[in-house]
Amino acid sequence: MKKILVVGATGHLGGLVVKHLLKEEYSVRALVRPQTDATDLMNKGVEIVRGDLTRRESLVKAITGVDALITTAIGYAGRQKGDTLISVDDQGNRNLIDVAKELGLKRFVFTSILTAEQAENVPHFYQKKLIEDYLEESGIPFVSIRPGGFLDSLVSSSDLTNGRIRAMVNSNAQASTILAEDVASCLVKALKGDNLLGHKIEIGCDRPVSLNEITMIINEFSSKDVKLQSMPPSVTKIMMNIIGIFNPVVKALIPTMAYVESGQYVVKNSVMETLFGFQPTVEESIKRYLKQNDLLKA
Repeated sequence: MKKILVVGATGHLGGLVVKHLLKEEYSVRALVRPQTDATDLMNKGVEIVRGDLTRRESLVKAITGVDALITTAIGYAGRQKGDTLISVDDQGNRNLIDVAKELGLKRFVFTSILTAEQAENVPHFYQKKLIEDYLEESGIPFVSIRPGGFLDSLVSSSDLTNGRIRAMVNSNAQASTILAEDVASCLVKALKGDNLLGHKIEIGCDRPVSLNEITMIINEFSSKDVKLQSMPPSVTKIMMNIIGIFNPVVKALIPTMAYVESGQYVVKNSVMETLFGFQPTVEESIKRYLKQNDLLKA
């Protein structure tokens, strides 16, 4: 496969996917919405096709002539006006699958979420399962990558710099995590190997961890002391319910928190090392993240 379309290339994860593709010397095309600045991608030699998942007709040009696509696009976070779980994550992805099938795309690599089929009470998690179902029904060759929580979102670089970690969930809750960089690597590796086709592959670090453990490991390897800031879970939930009335992103976090605290957000059957050749430890991932932020102890 030579030419790959990336949907979501202007986002954090999509940008990392582009970086890995270019490193592997793929030819890269990106679907970018008309109002979005694509200067950085163009400067890297990425071909830009203007379009939108919600406009089915614009996807034909984007997919024509590519061997495969990788999509990291999400709408529930509301990055742009009009983005919703229904418009982008549901209908937008269905549009993408329909056009890909019509044009005979060789491989569709989808970014899902860990244990999506168990998360009926978390709409943006369960939506991933529904799209996986649609992919299976379509008959298009696909691979679904199901990462755990992004370590670099759970612990932001600004919080690290300020010497704190803010706990939005119970700090003792165990969950699988992974760096976005490693998710991007797996998405690109999923372009190769017929043995991957039709599979939903869970990826995460070597073991689930809690925020308390993450904080301890960070302090072991960081040049700066970091403190975990947390409120009683009951107080956090009351505050988020109030804020969620006005903020749909915060509202979506409420069932997410409950799901993580249930202990179900954990890699059950890890085949990451077998299929992709690596599975990072929590310690290794944290050390790499600290190094990226110039905070790794000498």
